[in-house]
Amino acid sequence: MTKQKKIAERYEIAVSYAKKHFKELEEEIKSLEGLLETALYYLADRDDVTVSEKDAYRRAYKLVWDDQWLDRIPSQYMERKDHDDWFDNYHDRMICNGDHLANSDYKDLFYWELNDIRKGVPHE
Repeated sequence: MTKQKKIAERYEIAVSYAKKHFKELEEEIKSLEGLLETALYYLADRDDVTVSEKDAYRRAYKLVWDDQWLDRIPSQYMERKDHDDWFDNYHDRMICNGDHLANSDYKDLFYWELNDIRKGVPHE
């Protein structure tokens, strides 16, 4: 197999990863549209004197971002424990993550393929 044919195959692989990534993003957008409406309701429901601004924001961010809410919420709405949890999670993702490729998403794999193609070193 010629080098040009290997590079063409690698482009096909990279494009397939990009398409899968776009599909995941489309599904995520559809899911978030409904959650945003509910989150806006929570934020607008500030007439309830038992709910502070901080609690309303925390509830909305938890609803919309689920497990990723600590990565998204502005720090002024975080408790001390939230900051500690965020640091522990960030440390685990960056330092203790293990094999990068095994934990990659389609976007990471797409860029991995393109980087190798740019180098002219296709995988065997």
